[in-house]
Amino acid sequence: MGAAAIDFTQVDRRLEQLYPQLEQQLLQLLAIPSVEAAPAGAGAPFGAAVAEALSWTLELADSLDLATANDS
Repeated sequence: MGAAAIDFTQVDRRLEQLYPQLEQQLLQLLAIPSVEAAPAGAGAPFGAAVAEALSWTLELADSLDLATANDS
């Protein structure tokens, strides 16, 4: 079977609609100082800030109905 045709005009239009939301989410993630640090207990093997960034990202993915898993 052949691949379905993709209407990139619709994709571009949707990305333009989502751009402000995507930009805001990226800025929120970048505001978390997620630099590796000493372990901060269970679930934070690379430090508290990295665990916060991971948690935030997993919540975002969940809100978009994307399957996620935290194996830390």
